[in-house]
Formats: sequence, structure tokens, C-alpha cells
Amino acid sequence: MEVSNLRTLSITAEPSKKISFCSVVYDIDNSIIFNLKKIIEIAEEIGFNYEIIIITEKDIDIENPNLRIIKSKFNSYGMAKSIAVAQSSGEYIIILNPELEYSIGVSDIIYKFINQNEKKALISNFTIINRDVIINNGGWRDLMEYEDIDLLVRTVASTGFIAYPSKTFDIFLKRNYKRNKQKYGIMSRLKENRDTIIACNLKLSDAFLFLDGSKLNILMSKFMEKFSGIKPFVFKKDKSNYIIVMETLIESLILEDYKKYKLPESSERMQISSKDYNYLKSKSYLWNKVTQSIEKITEIIN
Repeated sequence: MEVSNLRTLSITAEPSKKISFCSVVYDIDNSIIFNLKKIIEIAEEIGFNYEIIIITEKDIDIENPNLRIIKSKFNSYGMAKSIAVAQSSGEYIIILNPELEYSIGVSDIIYKFINQNEKKALISNFTIINRDVIINNGGWRDLMEYEDIDLLVRTVASTGFIAYPSKTFDIFLKRNYKRNKQKYGIMSRLKENRDTIIACNLKLSDAFLFLDGSKLNILMSKFMEKFSGIKPFVFKKDKSNYIIVMETLIESLILEDYKKYKLPESSERMQISSKDYNYLKSKSYLWNKVTQSIEKITEIIN
């Protein structure tokens, strides 16, 4: 295991390994350690040369020669992922969430995808993305929420992506910033909503439907967005980036683009909140056009 301070590292220019597994760790507990060890098992099972890069502010007691722990403070998951990619050396970047427990079967999906020499991204409860795709699309930006939507909408505009069936898609999960309750307050919530507005390119009418919080808080977040140094990526003026990514995901699942990587037991339906479902129902033409097909592959939860 190698432990480094970010200030002592240089940015990797050329890939020297096949795979870089990248994870962001905020809090350490027994479940996180267990899940990180499972990631090592998955990496070993695949058989390609690999490295595991963990961005964290904490001490992690795991021994593995391919594990690199980079201790760095960061404001957002977007910033942390950007640091991880900058320090990685893999041809393919795999983002795994240490708060989720992955089955060893994930190794087969990753192997099949990489063996196809895919230049697209694959998204599920993890993400596989070719290094060149990340670089050519500008990488992750310093956003607290929906940083993956912000990157994926740019890949839709270039290479596209493939969706693999999963109950939970990591790109839609809320990030855990509440670890320090003394620092987490109204301003943190406003910044999270501001970054959601930027990442998803939400108009005010969309923000009222999509975001949690009072109308006053949403108005304040929208006002803060105007003065942010990060501006929304605009792919289609008449659609939010969230809708664009979700329509691409649903279309990929309906067309079963994932079948060449599919495990025999894979038949999970995607869980979606009733709030998100109603937002898509009111704003997405595709969502209404193929409602029956969508109902077969999704499960609405409260």
C-alpha cells in the first residue's frame, strides 16, 4: 500500500496500466473497510494489471501492493474524482462507491466490457469509462451533487454511454456531506442545490419540481448559480441535462445494449423515486411515449 500527500504528486500523462479503480472515502467504518476489500477481490478476479486509488482525508488500514491512498481535502465528489483521474495511470477508469457492496460478478461485466475495447462509458451501480473519453469531455468538475450527470451529458453529446441493469445507479445517489454536523448547515444545503442546478442545467421551473427544500431556498440556490464560476453545460436548450441522461439510460435499457456483457442472473429493475418519476413524466416526451416499456424495467419507490 502506498500513502501519498497530494502536494507531493505529479499528474499522470500516459496510461501505464489497464485499469484504475477509483473511490472516494469520507467516513471509515467496518462496512467501508469490508467493501474496499471486496473491490480488491474484484480487481484480482479480472486479471488485468490494475491499481486502486482512494481519495480520502482519513487513515485506512488495508494492505495491498496495488493500493494507493491519496490523502487530500476536497470540497466535493467531483473534485475528488478529478484528483483520482489526474493521479491514475489506467486506460480505463472504474468508479466504485465504497458505501455499496459489490458482488464478485461485477468482475465479469468489467472484463467483458474492456475486452470489447469500448470507447463509450458503461453505467450501473458503478461506472466504467475510457480515459480518453474523460479527457476529451473535460472530466469531472468541482460539483457537490450530480457531478456524474454533468460529465455524462457531455459523453451523450460525443460518444454516448451504455446502461447496465441495476436497482441502484450510483450516478443518482445523494452524496454524504453530513459527516460533520457542525459544518453542515443551511449554506451547505444551498450549495448542494446550486450544484444540482448547474450539473442538471435546471431552469427555475425544473428546480421547483426536482429539488428538495422550500421555494425560498431554491430561489436562493438559483441566485447563487448565476455567480458560480462553473456554468451549466447546455446540450439541448429545451431539456435539462438530467432528462437527457435519463432518456439515454432508459433507451439503452429498453434496447438491451448491455446484453453482450450480461450475467445470466441479471434481471434487476431500476429503482426511481416517485418525485423523480413525476418530474420525468411531466417533462420528458420519451418517458410518456414508452411508458409501458419503462414500467417493465423500473420500480417506483417513495
